Amino acid sequence: MADPVHDREPGGVVRRLARMAANLVYRDIDVQLPHDPVGQGPMLAVANHFGGLADGVLLVDTAPRRPRIVARDVIWNIPLVGRLATAAGMIPVHRAADGGGRASNDQMFASAYTSLADGDLVLIFPEGVTMDVPHMAEVRTGAARIALGARESGVRGLRILPVGVHYEDKAAFRSRALVNIGEPIPLDAWVDSRGPVIGGADDRQAVVELTALIDQRLRLVAPNYPDWDQAHALETAAGVLLTDVDPGAPPPVGYGDLALLGSRLNRLPEPGRTELVSAGAEYRQALHGSRTTDHAVATAADPVRSWGWRVDVALVALLLPFAAMGCWSP
Repeated sequence: MADPVHDREPGGVVRRLARMAANLVYRDIDVQLPHDPVGQGPMLAVANHFGGLADGVLLVDTAPRRPRIVARDVIWNIPLVGRLATAAGMIPVHRAADGGGRASNDQMFASAYTSLADGDLVLIFPEGVTMDVPHMAEVRTGAARIALGARESGVRGLRILPVGVHYEDKAAFRSRALVNIGEPIPLDAWVDSRGPVIGGADDRQAVVELTALIDQRLRLVAPNYPDWDQAHALETAAGVLLTDVDPGAPPPVGYGDLALLGSRLNRLPEPGRTELVSAGAEYRQALHGSRTTDHAVATAADPVRSWGWRVDVALVALLLPFAAMGCWSP
C-alpha cells in the first residue's frame, strides 16, 4: 500500500538537507501516492499541520518536487532560520495576530502567483495553526484565494494536491511517519463545472465553495481521530489485522499501512468502532506491559496474543457486513 521513499532523487541542496534531517529524526518514512501521476505543471499542495517544523522538513523531503512553502513571517526574525527559509524559497505570510494585515500579504499572493505561473509546486498549511491533537482545525480561505487568484492572473492547468501527514508518535525521536498524497483537484475543471463566471481571490462565494472542497479532500487523507489514544488503539488493531500469525511471517508491517488502515477503521459506524477502540487499547496495554510487539507475539507462542485474538474477532464481526454489502472500499 505505502511506497518507501528511498529511491526518490534528492533535488538539490535543500532537499538533501531535508532528507538528512528527516532520516535522522524518523527511522521509517512511507509515502502513499495517488493513482494518477502527480506530474509537472503548476500545483498548490495543501497539508495538515500536526508536527510544526517537522511537517515542512518531511514534505520538502517527500514532495514530488521541491515545494515553495508559505510560512509565517516570524521565522525570518531568527537570523539563521531566516537565511535557510530564503534559501529554500519559502514565501512569508503575515498573520493578523502577528501584527500583519491584508496589505501586508499582497507580496505573498504575488509571489505565489509568480511561482505557480512558472510551473512550481507551492505548499500551504491551510489550517493556519499547528494542531496538538490528531484531527484538523477548520481550513481557512488562504489556499482557495491563492488558487483562484493565480487563475485570474492567467495561470492555467493548476491542480490542488491534498497531502495528509501522519505520525506514529510526533514527540518521539526515531518514530515513524506517513505522507499520504491524495488525488489532485483540477482547478480549471472545477471552475468549468461550477457554471457562472468565477472571479479571483475576491470572489467570496467561489472562495467559500473551493475552501469547502479543499477541506473535504484534505480530511480524506489526513488523520481524523478525536485524540491520540483512539489513533493508537485503531493503529494497533490495524496491525493485528495485517500481521500473519506464522513463525515464518515477513517483517513487521510498515507504519504507512497501519496508518491507512487505522484511518479506515476510524470511519466504521458506531457502536462497533467504540468496541474496536476498546479492544485495541487493551491489547496495546498488554503489549506494553509485556514489553513486546504484535509482530513478535504473532510469530511465536505467546499468551499476550490472546488479546490480539480479541481484536481479530472484533474486526471480523465488524467488517463482514461491509464485505457482504460490497461497500468496504480500498
